Amino acid sequence: MKPNLILYNLESCPFCSLIKKKLEILGLPVLLVPVPVNGDDRKEVIEISGQKSIPVFVDDGKVITSSKEIMEYLDTEYGTGSPVPLPSSDIGWRTIIKGSYDDVYAKTIKAFQEAGFGVLTEINVQATLKKKLNIDMAPNTILGMCQPQLAYDSMMAEPDTGLLLPCNVVIREESENSFHVTAIRSVKLFSLVGREDILNFSMKINKMIRAAMAGLEK
Repeated sequence: MKPNLILYNLESCPFCSLIKKKLEILGLPVLLVPVPVNGDDRKEVIEISGQKSIPVFVDDGKVITSSKEIMEYLDTEYGTGSPVPLPSSDIGWRTIIKGSYDDVYAKTIKAFQEAGFGVLTEINVQATLKKKLNIDMAPNTILGMCQPQLAYDSMMAEPDTGLLLPCNVVIREESENSFHVTAIRSVKLFSLVGREDILNFSMKINKMIRAAMAGLEK
């Protein structure tokens, strides 16, 4: 294993984050070099790669500038020898509920209402895809859950948090009379804002979502 792997990256760059995740999975030590937000100020990156965009990865003098090529290179040189997709991040709490769709739907609504939520939006994915694309799929519904006071407070603190609302809950069929119910981990979602006070709101929402999921599992 070579100790001289270098990644020129920016903390807020999603492609850099994916590469760092791949490096961690492969157990590879890497020197992380932060770069300026303004691309014109990235003199070292420009000198090494001939471009100002990131990520830029260096392995013993070999320079790779495409995130897709970096991921493939890491898998080929240090992994299985062929590209392997990254595992999905755990973005939601999930449980499996037995029963008919109508029963699971009703139980889900009740559990979230008892935890303090109301249903703000509802998307019947199965019906929508059938209508728009003539595709048949198993029952799948997205419920937009909202706690009005916390939603109002968060938008007063940062108006654009409306982009992250409502908090989605998905009911989707796993097999006959067996359904996945998944609720968003709001702390992960609201961490995008990058403000401690907004995370405080999300912690309160998180607690309520956990209570709803616990009620659903009883």
